[in-house]
Amino acid sequence: MDVKKFEEDLKLLISRLGAHPNLIRVKDKLIELRVRGLVKSNHSVLEVLVADYLFSKGFEVTVEHKLTNDLVCDVYADSSEGDLIVEVETGFVPPHYSLEPRTYNLARVISKVARYSRFSKYFGLAVPSFLLLQLHPYLIKPPRERELSEALELKAICDKYYTNPPVTLKEISSAKVDVIYVLDVDELSVEELTPLEYYRMYIAPISRNNGWSFRARRRSPGPT
Repeated sequence: MDVKKFEEDLKLLISRLGAHPNLIRVKDKLIELRVRGLVKSNHSVLEVLVADYLFSKGFEVTVEHKLTNDLVCDVYADSSEGDLIVEVETGFVPPHYSLEPRTYNLARVISKVARYSRFSKYFGLAVPSFLLLQLHPYLIKPPRERELSEALELKAICDKYYTNPPVTLKEISSAKVDVIYVLDVDELSVEELTPLEYYRMYIAPISRNNGWSFRARRRSPGPT
């Protein structure tokens, strides 16, 4: 997609959302990054929708926010209640892994949570309504209920795809997800769920297909 079409799409989206100044700043930053070839349309549209929702909840929001020299998060938000990082998942699978898309996406989600969640008080994932997020039940459990064998299993999955640098066992052990946003761009709607709610609504009905079983003892906390 060329830059002109990218800009036209974002302008139309911003207009439909109300074109408030904060959102216009988000749009301008994404267009600048698109000119440099650093972002794509489908991902940026989802970032804008998340940003608009978080603005409405009283957060200060930036997109493509630099955390370290090597790590940039999709959405960074801050409020009096604490800061929040949201990573957007589109379900993209590189051609090299076209025969194992579910496992690749599982590893991608695990690695995202493990690498990013330590940089903020709260961590969230955003996913379009037509995509099933590969959220492993280990990531929903409180740390005291997790087993080492589970952490080693997740590390083995990540090691298949991420080696430079690898995802560490320490990162996996401390990984957490506080909130999940289900995004419907067609309707401009955002559904905010706890990880447990998402698991029960979307994953549990088909969990036998991937061998997962999980019973949580409590709801996961998240930003209000």
